Amino acid sequence: MRGITLWLLLSATVSAQTRYARLGEIDGSAEMQIHPAEPWKPGLRNTPLRESSWVRTGGASHAEIELDEGSVLRLADNSVCELADYTRLSTGQRITHISLDRGIAYFSGESNWRDALILSMPSAQVSIRRGSRVRLEAGVDFSQLAVLEGEVRFSSAAIELDVPEGKMLKIDPARSDKFYLLPEVAPLDSDAWSLTRDKLLVGDASRNRLPGLHYGLRDLDAHGEWIDTAEFGIAWKPNAGEGWARADVCAGSMVAPRSASSVPRAKAPANPCQLVHSEGPNRRQGPPARCPADYSFGSQITSSCVKA
Repeated sequence: MRGITLWLLLSATVSAQTRYARLGEIDGSAEMQIHPAEPWKPGLRNTPLRESSWVRTGGASHAEIELDEGSVLRLADNSVCELADYTRLSTGQRITHISLDRGIAYFSGESNWRDALILSMPSAQVSIRRGSRVRLEAGVDFSQLAVLEGEVRFSSAAIELDVPEGKMLKIDPARSDKFYLLPEVAPLDSDAWSLTRDKLLVGDASRNRLPGLHYGLRDLDAHGEWIDTAEFGIAWKPNAGEGWARADVCAGSMVAPRSASSVPRAKAPANPCQLVHSEGPNRRQGPPARCPADYSFGSQITSSCVKA
């Protein structure tokens, strides 16, 4: 019996792989709880989120969560959500279940044919298959779905049906045997904010440069530019703000062996240069290296600018 128990534990460990989402754009105040046993902490941009993590926003605030397959969930003000299920099986299948506890959430993205992507709110859930944009509302006495683009599968105790673009569906959690299908989407003030974020993400120049990287692309565009170099091909160059200067020496190797393949025609040097703050009391020391320019190569570089 003991041997069977150990085998089951080992099988569970092998079959489920840890996945990480990323806390992206934050407008106003947001808090996060990485593990249920931990206290709530102020939300910080780029914080990794894993299964069972919670995120909540304050008044007049917004927060964005970027999933590892490229989809995005956004919370409007006074909203709370949980990454209820966020795993990857040994077959490569992603299992994603995001639960909206209260407030308003927007989702933009799609699910691979073999993956499972579910959004839930009190007494109802929504399955995403094709590329879609939806709005979820979890109120005190109602749950509501608005399909802004695409088509999704809606399920509750009363009904299961496909909801097309431009329609809304409303239920009362206290009367789960009833539902209301509305002919058009009622606009909310937060719709414009979510639509603006969608347009910004679609227009990322880094998306075509790094097809294997599904989040953080907006940060690359906001803090640097892609340039074509004669010696190393296409490279991303960070914006060096006031107070930053070229380091005299380079830090140790920061490029993984396969990182250069993600950038077309890029050949990563062994010791890429960093930028350091010119007024910092302690400069990072490292072996001398031939630094072609203030470039960062590939997506595996942990930091292109290091502030002392």
